[in-house]
Amino acid sequence: MSATWFDHAIATVAPRMAARRVMARQAFETLTRGYDGAARGRRTEGWRAPGSSADTEIGVAGALLRDRMRDLVRNNPHAAKAVAVLVNNIIGAGIMPRAASGDDKLDRKVDALFERWTADCDADGQLDFYGLQTLICREMVEAGEVLVRRRLRRASDGLPVPLQLQVLEADFLDATKSGAIGAGRLVQGIEFDPLGKRRAYWLHAEHPGDAYGALQNGLQSRPVPATEIAHVYEKQRTQARGVPWGAPVIRSLRDLDDYEVAELVRKKTEACVTAIVFGDDEAQQGIAPSVVDADGNRVEQFEPGLIAYARGGKDIRFNQPAATGGYGEYKRASLHTISAGFRVPYELLTGDLSQVNYSSIRAGLVEFRRMIDAVQWQLFIPMLCAPVWRWFTEAAWAAGQIPTPDVPVEWSPPKFDAVDPYKDAMADLLAIRTGTMTLAQAIARQGHNPDAVLAEIAATNAKLDALGLVLDSDPRRVTKTGSAQSKDGASDPVTDPAADEQDTDDPAADADNDPAATRTITRRRPTNRTDPMDTMIELPAMRRSAELAPNTADADSRTVEVVWSAGARVRRATFFGEPYDEELSLDPAHVRLDRLNAGAPFLKVHELDTLDAVIGSVVPGSARIENGRGIALVRISERADVEPIWRDIQAGHIRAVSIGYQVHRFEVSKPEAARELWRAVDWTPFEVSAVAVGADPAAGFRAQHPLHDCVLHRRDAPTEQGASPMTDKTQPPASDAATPTTQPTAPVETEETPMTEPKAAAPDPKVAASETRSQPKTQATPAPDTEAVATRAREAERDRVSTIYDLTGRLNLERGFAEDLVKRGVSVDESRRLILDQVASRSDETRTFPHVSVPLGGRDERITRRDAVANALLHRYSPTLFQLEDAARQYRGMTLLELARESLGNAGVNTRGLSRDEVATRALHSTSDFPEILSAVTNKTLRQAYEAYPRTFMLFCRQVLATDFKAMHRVQLGEAPQLLEVGESGEFKRGTLGESKESYKVKTYGRVVAITRQTLINDDLDAFTRIPAMYGNSIAQLESDVVWGIITANPAMADGNALFHTTHKNLAGTGAALDVGSVGAARAAMAKQTGLDKKTVLNVRPAFLIVPASLELKAEQLVAQNLVPAATSSVVPQSIRTLAPISEPRLDAASETAWYLAASPNQIDTIEYAYLEGQQGAYIETRNGFDVDGVEIKCRLDFGAKAIDWRGLYKNPGA
Repeated sequence: MSATWFDHAIATVAPRMAARRVMARQAFETLTRGYDGAARGRRTEGWRAPGSSADTEIGVAGALLRDRMRDLVRNNPHAAKAVAVLVNNIIGAGIMPRAASGDDKLDRKVDALFERWTADCDADGQLDFYGLQTLICREMVEAGEVLVRRRLRRASDGLPVPLQLQVLEADFLDATKSGAIGAGRLVQGIEFDPLGKRRAYWLHAEHPGDAYGALQNGLQSRPVPATEIAHVYEKQRTQARGVPWGAPVIRSLRDLDDYEVAELVRKKTEACVTAIVFGDDEAQQGIAPSVVDADGNRVEQFEPGLIAYARGGKDIRFNQPAATGGYGEYKRASLHTISAGFRVPYELLTGDLSQVNYSSIRAGLVEFRRMIDAVQWQLFIPMLCAPVWRWFTEAAWAAGQIPTPDVPVEWSPPKFDAVDPYKDAMADLLAIRTGTMTLAQAIARQGHNPDAVLAEIAATNAKLDALGLVLDSDPRRVTKTGSAQSKDGASDPVTDPAADEQDTDDPAADADNDPAATRTITRRRPTNRTDPMDTMIELPAMRRSAELAPNTADADSRTVEVVWSAGARVRRATFFGEPYDEELSLDPAHVRLDRLNAGAPFLKVHELDTLDAVIGSVVPGSARIENGRGIALVRISERADVEPIWRDIQAGHIRAVSIGYQVHRFEVSKPEAARELWRAVDWTPFEVSAVAVGADPAAGFRAQHPLHDCVLHRRDAPTEQGASPMTDKTQPPASDAATPTTQPTAPVETEETPMTEPKAAAPDPKVAASETRSQPKTQATPAPDTEAVATRAREAERDRVSTIYDLTGRLNLERGFAEDLVKRGVSVDESRRLILDQVASRSDETRTFPHVSVPLGGRDERITRRDAVANALLHRYSPTLFQLEDAARQYRGMTLLELARESLGNAGVNTRGLSRDEVATRALHSTSDFPEILSAVTNKTLRQAYEAYPRTFMLFCRQVLATDFKAMHRVQLGEAPQLLEVGESGEFKRGTLGESKESYKVKTYGRVVAITRQTLINDDLDAFTRIPAMYGNSIAQLESDVVWGIITANPAMADGNALFHTTHKNLAGTGAALDVGSVGAARAAMAKQTGLDKKTVLNVRPAFLIVPASLELKAEQLVAQNLVPAATSSVVPQSIRTLAPISEPRLDAASETAWYLAASPNQIDTIEYAYLEGQQGAYIETRNGFDVDGVEIKCRLDFGAKAIDWRGLYKNPGA
């Protein structure tokens, strides 16, 4: 606003006043300017925009939004279609991973392992990983959020990787859990640490909406570590939980439903009335009512073709429904609103493409697909796919299937279908040619595995080449114009034979490594090879003798050195008996040591069918080639059944070993006047076995082992037909040297005899060790380097310890568990098994069941029978405490043994002919419900006795829950500083709060109660009724001992002074008897207590008078109402009569005269006692006995107590 002439005049006469006018005008303009949406007026009246946090809003409305959206998706086709469109576009056929470590061998192995795992990843056993993605995405869109729980499994479960995924609806999260917990905070069931990081999710064991599950298990929840949960939801603000994606249009969907119903009813009603007759009617009654209710009132009915008669009806008028427009426009506008709320294009939601063309649909889809891309890469992949991949690699690494848990990954969401396929394909082609995208990336964008697609292309090309076919789709053969290129050798590239022999599965992961596994290995065997001298054959795995070096045995590390090959030739024979010599090249470039260095097994006589056959393993990294010999260090297992073998090795009784190996490529030559020499120039040793003699007579080839491909490269010239002079394995050898074939035969019999022919090339005798059937000659083995062996052993031990600690750390196990494995010298493989078992057991402790079986009638017959038997036994124990229920009457009077026989029969066990001892034993160790019955009886008697015992301290003490066994620090805040007057232009001054700190922690107390088979045979009901009841009393007494012990022991507080001390002004200087005067003095002393600043008076008011049993009567007389006092001096003041007396006999042991006053814990802290969270009071756990022949019931109490503030307590020593 500009200045006027009046402003200038005022500025001339009174400049100060003019300045104040300008400032006031600017302030007014500031108030009136700003956001129009923030204006207050008639148009915004009634618009209430709460400023609450996102968590508060979701906490209030989240569950209702979720329920309403699910109802709409079930019953409203537009809501169902919107959810389906989003899920189909976000997931499609699945978001696929591809290992991207840069190590091709590792990546292929991990990808193959993941592909096998996807079929078994669902804990529900129905979907694969990509089906789970669809389910999770649907739940995220429909309900707003979903939980995926990692369930690690045991190694014995037979899964490709010991891991499964459990999908849980958001309802499993206990939204009632909110507030402070320890030093952290709970927000709607999610626990955060002090830094705001998610620490745990509090989950119900079963769906809280399942009435049967809630009836059986209640609505309690238990924490599950956040590292075990993937919480998938869209984070629109900084909220902890999600809301349904359709939340903005829930009312619009409902209104559209109501509108369509109203329109339909109107149309139906109009269609029913055809005509109305008007005119004279003598009776003047009109049409008589055809239907009346119980009171005689007419009930109107309408149906198509109805003619209604008005009073005096003669004139007929046909019904002409009024035309109502706007239905289509309203519905279209509503669907536009709904599509915007779901962020789905209108055309995809409705399928209406009448108003679109290529440009408009493409423009709409481009924006929609950008949103989908953002959801995939910024929400779904980080929140679900990344955690799952991390869980997968950790589980595979923990199981020893891959060498590292950290394998980078690339995710490939499904590619959108092209609006114009040709243009999109040309765009991809241009990107590949310009180097902005690789061929593998382009294939992955299509939702395919690049390695598999490229391998299929190569196989197809090889097959076309072998058949002599040229397709115009083959860029190797055809120019851009479509004409065939030259087919000379220079322009006809063929595949590399080495590449042709690559497996689609890594050899380290095939059936050799897992005998129980069954898998298919696909190989390409093209006939058109680069080298015409190469021929493909199929070989089984072979083995030959080797030797141990007993003098290298180390008793401490349980290791011994093995010379697994010295390269000597051995004689073998083909299927038709044709002899040839085999030689293993020990050129380091020709031997694949990966499997030995990965910890290949040391077996007993080549047994691969049972785990018992594994008596040790090759120390990782110890396999090497030195001086023309293959050497490795073997560590022997610590199992008891292996100990005799270890002692025989140390004593030198077992000296012979045999090695199993696979040959991938032979070079075949024919020395003059000698047998053919097959020299292995590419081979893999994969296991070492201890054998009785140097070569097993049945050795050579293992028929049960899968065949593998091997390339034979012939050094001699081919025949005129281009074939090798080898015998066809499908034809018997002809005496007249029939036509040779290019397919040599696989050897099936071994003759391991040292080669002595002078013309045969043999290894240096100084280097090569003899590999014969005879006993190995130890003198041929050079003396081992003991220092090198010791160094390798130390390195192996360091690797073992490091691996164990890495495993337990990754899987969040306690360090003590790892230390125990290291101390006991457990091998890495055994440690992996034990660690996985421990993690699986820990996961089972907090079970979550997505499905609950609801039996007909709402209650499981087994549970009903169990409860009835337990009630009968409890009634037998105490008829006054436990009334006999109708269902339990049939079991009244039955002995324990009879009940045990009954339970076995209900479980399908035939007890006919069993002795009393056998019935008792089977009942306690079978799948019958008898152990559960005994546990229920014991639990109820123990808890009844525990709760019945008088714990007098609970009145004046405060109960809290501890999250763990660490020390809890209770900060004693001082009083708030006094408010100070602030002047007109004064400054607010800062105040401080004093504080003091007390610390204590929860401790564990426990005992075990055993129910043996002797108890059942003797029908000793007291063993699990009276004895547990005594334990219940004992537990309650223990709590009382701990708390009252604080009163009697008078411990030191954080300031160094005793709880009751003159410095604290809560101890009477001179003892006085319990009377009105002394209690009044004590009340005055408590009222005068000051805060930590020693100035502020707290005015503490006592609420309890605590006395020993010897003063109980006197205390009750003191606080009793005197209706007719004998004299004025004998009247008890109201302030004393309001005290609640507490009598505790434990105080008599310390003093029979001392008495105390205590304030209410709601006014000021006194003594605090704590239970472990989720374990309040006595905790009962049952298991089958190991040390006893029966059932063991463990009673446990996690409890602690501490005096927090002395100002709420007062003591008088008495007189």
